[in-house]
Amino acid sequence: MYPVRARPVHQTGAAADTANVGRLRYLLATTLVLAAVGVGVDHVLLAGADQPPPPQIPWSKAASLRANANVKAGAEAIEQYAAAHGNSYRGATVARLRRYDPQLDAGVHIAYATAHGYCLESGIGGAAASESVPFGLVQQSCGYAA
Repeated sequence: MYPVRARPVHQTGAAADTANVGRLRYLLATTLVLAAVGVGVDHVLLAGADQPPPPQIPWSKAASLRANANVKAGAEAIEQYAAAHGNSYRGATVARLRRYDPQLDAGVHIAYATAHGYCLESGIGGAAASESVPFGLVQQSCGYAA
């Protein structure tokens, strides 16, 4: 006689129903988990949707803040310049200050630089800031019209 080969058994009846119920439970559980995660993501993404947006800084205020930041950066650079030149500000130019701060804004202007004092200014969009030694950061011009 020939050897008997095992044939794959196709489930029918109760065994097939049990296997299908198991698959359905798995799919249902997976669907519920994915739906819960989706709801969680939507909840996080939409959490602040009913709240007003944060207040915007008015352009004049933003320009003033930028002008102040430019002047402060220029003041740091000119102080480094003076330290390298015998504690004198004389001869300082924006081009020379860029050796100490290559990112120095093009809106920075040196109104004057003497042996014992200087005045830096920056004007942006109608807002101006100045720093003058020995007076410090002021919101007025020291001679340069922005």
